[in-house]
Amino acid sequence: MTCNIQTLSHEPLIWKDDFPPGFAGLHLPGGTILSASGEFGHLCVQEYSTESFCLRYNEFRFDQPFILQADIADAALFSQLVLNGKAQQYISDALQWPLSKNQFVLVDHASLQMDASYSPQSAFSSIETLFSEQWLMEMKELFPGYKIGMAFPRWADANTLDQVYTILRCPFDKNLRHHFFDSRVRELLYFFLRQQSVSPGITKQPSEKELIAVHSAASIITADISKHVEIKELSKKVNLNENRLKAVFRIVFGVGPYKFLVKLRMQQALDLLKSGLSVKETAAKTGYRPTDLTGRFIKYYGFPPSAVKKMDG
Repeated sequence: MTCNIQTLSHEPLIWKDDFPPGFAGLHLPGGTILSASGEFGHLCVQEYSTESFCLRYNEFRFDQPFILQADIADAALFSQLVLNGKAQQYISDALQWPLSKNQFVLVDHASLQMDASYSPQSAFSSIETLFSEQWLMEMKELFPGYKIGMAFPRWADANTLDQVYTILRCPFDKNLRHHFFDSRVRELLYFFLRQQSVSPGITKQPSEKELIAVHSAASIITADISKHVEIKELSKKVNLNENRLKAVFRIVFGVGPYKFLVKLRMQQALDLLKSGLSVKETAAKTGYRPTDLTGRFIKYYGFPPSAVKKMDG
């Protein structure tokens, strides 16, 4: 992989074909790897490319203010979705905007230059996709009113976020991986365009206090996913009205508190099953009875827990 990312704030980056020391993030199945480390922190870029798309998963950690520059070419449509952290983006000296967790942006220019500035933060992750002209033309037929140009950020919905994490946690080996990625990334393009074609409407923007409250609520849920904290209790713990808590939670995380819990449980269930735990053991750790876990798992992933070991094999 030829990396087109450089820094405008530090010495030239020295890239290595490996994960940075101590890297504990997600591994994009089948992807090539590049990383750069220094006193600023580290960058890790994983990429999976075909003739129809290029998928890039970024995990960064910054101990100092940092500015990146990337040249993007040969793409009918570019998308970036932030999964964790935030950044200030600059597109070809024409537009700038902040991108926060669960926000995405679409740009349909054949080539462009993107700069991004980051404050020191423990973790920043994003997924970028370059879609081919053929895919975009095929998908445009479904959206007669399609018009992007340089679009402003949108909040990703639950389907989009689930699709991204399903891609990043691809359970298949190389024999099936290409077909899996091809279908899932095509669906991801559909989700992006569907959201872009709908008017965002006028909603009350979350205040700083509300954002802190929903992140506290997410931390409470994440602390022990085997427990289900009712919305009423969660509301009291973070001192935010129930309806507003649910509304802002959806804005920030793309889903309500309960679906957020289910997503965490399913992601952990897949990881535990891959590690060799039985369905019974996995159910106990994720707050389900074995039969309930099986039903929920099939509904979420489309295949039963018992199939995970066979897929890895």
